[in-house]
Amino acid sequence: MMLIGAVPASALATPEPTASEAPVSEAPVVETPETDEATIDEAALGSFTSPATVEIRGAVRSDEVVEAVITADAVPQPTSYSYRWYVDDEEIPEATAPTLVVDPWYVDSRLTVVAVPELEGYEAETGRGTSPASDPIAPAQHTGSLTVALPQTIQASQVVTAVLGGDVSPEPTYTEYTWLVDGEPLADAWEQTLDLAQFGVSAGSTLAVTASSAAYGYTPVEATSAPVTVLPGPTVDADIVNLAEGLGIRLLGTYFLDTDELTVELHDDPLSDAEASSEQPLDADPLVLGTVTPDGDGRFAFEAPIGDPADVIRFVVRDARGTVLYFQRVHFMWLIDDEPEPEVAEVRDDDTGPRLADTGGPTGLAGVSAAALAMIVAGTALAWKGRRRRGIRSA
Repeated sequence: MMLIGAVPASALATPEPTASEAPVSEAPVVETPETDEATIDEAALGSFTSPATVEIRGAVRSDEVVEAVITADAVPQPTSYSYRWYVDDEEIPEATAPTLVVDPWYVDSRLTVVAVPELEGYEAETGRGTSPASDPIAPAQHTGSLTVALPQTIQASQVVTAVLGGDVSPEPTYTEYTWLVDGEPLADAWEQTLDLAQFGVSAGSTLAVTASSAAYGYTPVEATSAPVTVLPGPTVDADIVNLAEGLGIRLLGTYFLDTDELTVELHDDPLSDAEASSEQPLDADPLVLGTVTPDGDGRFAFEAPIGDPADVIRFVVRDARGTVLYFQRVHFMWLIDDEPEPEVAEVRDDDTGPRLADTGGPTGLAGVSAAALAMIVAGTALAWKGRRRRGIRSA
């Protein structure tokens, strides 16, 4: 029976809509953030539980080969290692091999090497090992020997050149010189040549030189020459003389050593006393007075007429190479001789009869006309021609 007021169950139920009647409802779209595969891979990599231990072996010296040696593997066991080399904490470009040739430029610096383990699935940096720093890199040693020598004959005022020799390997890239005068180093003299005049090295001193040669990154090798005694430089005594041909020059040379034939020239010299020096240009077309060859002791004697020279001339002595070995400037001065004519008196000689007596004037000048008489007095030459006196001053 049906209760009054009761609602049939069929009335309370909600009927299922048919597919055609069902309302269309779109589900909300949930956006999933993009995932970086590298992040996922990295997060998935494991870490080494123990780093590698590495050290440097070999002679830590310029141009030598050193090697990175793994003394304890990273854990777990890597399949291989890569390397990075450093010098004074600066990475060396492209140095990734287990060995390294030490560059000479690294002398006195320190090396380190980093070993990086490689194992699939593991983060490499977690197992890297760094070696202790090496000792300072030492310079390499040359092989062979060095020699240095000086000329057997050295004269004052000469420019001397040291001569290197030997079989040093590799070939040195620089050489320093220490010049020794009487066994003591000469200050501020370090070049291969030495100007003795500039440094005041006089005759009688002993001269030697020490050469120190090396390539960069190598320990220098040294050699010292045998000492050589410095001899006096070439000297010439010059006289203006009267020759049968007229006015002439007489040269007496000493210490012209290690020279063959010498040429004696006469040059016109228009320069003033202040401007004159051996470095001034000489005549392009001098008068060649002749040639002479010194003897074994370096001595020579030379004599030649000079005609009627200009007021200022230069005598030059050259060797076969054209090097000027002697330079003498001569200045002629015309002076008026105001001395009175010599008085001539008749003297009676009971045995020979009348004769002439010389009562004045320079001794030895009587009867001299075209010829000239010259003498050197403290470096000054004086010549007389007739009644005019022509002075010759050496400069």
